[in-house]
Amino acid sequence: MNYSDIIFDVDGTLLDNDKVVRTMWQMAIEEQFGKHYELNELDFVMGIPGEAMMAKLGAENPKEAYSKWVVKYRELNCSIHFFPNVEQCIRELHHRGIHLGIATSRNKEEVLNNDCDLPKVIDLFDEVISFEDSPRPKPFPDPLLTYINRRKVSKDKVLYIGDSAADCKCAHDAGIDFGLALWNGEDSHNMQAKYFFNSPLEILDVMV
Repeated sequence: MNYSDIIFDVDGTLLDNDKVVRTMWQMAIEEQFGKHYELNELDFVMGIPGEAMMAKLGAENPKEAYSKWVVKYRELNCSIHFFPNVEQCIRELHHRGIHLGIATSRNKEEVLNNDCDLPKVIDLFDEVISFEDSPRPKPFPDPLLTYINRRKVSKDKVLYIGDSAADCKCAHDAGIDFGLALWNGEDSHNMQAKYFFNSPLEILDVMV
């Protein structure tokens, strides 16, 4: 397919941090709200902006509650890395002249400072659409529509790659093709996607 732009989700797609994120939410919910969830019961927190999730959980001060979560997360940030072949894929796509984007529920500061690996390649991305950049976050289509508006690119030239139900709905509602990242080991074949990628390197085959 002749795509000019590929947009990536971050958590669970570029970065192998699913277990860490779930563990941090498990601890935060138990400490702050007295409820216990097993890690496999925490799908509902994935892909949602942190402050919004704290508000949904009933925090009196969602910003303060989430800031405590971020502090604990950053204690582990240098143990979080790209999935295998992600960096190679990003650099090769950039080398081929593909425009790269990010659409994430993180805020800008989290994109730049929450991990050790992402800052290594952040300059290769034409646009980074974070929580502050669109009227509504994922699963609404606004982040992808914001990217399309900024790049002034046709929807049929854009592919969005993510790993969650929120990513899937965001892409479908925005009217762009969706590629499901399966390399995180999650059983997500029930989602509707144009492509199912078992490795980041398979993305390169689509761009031939």
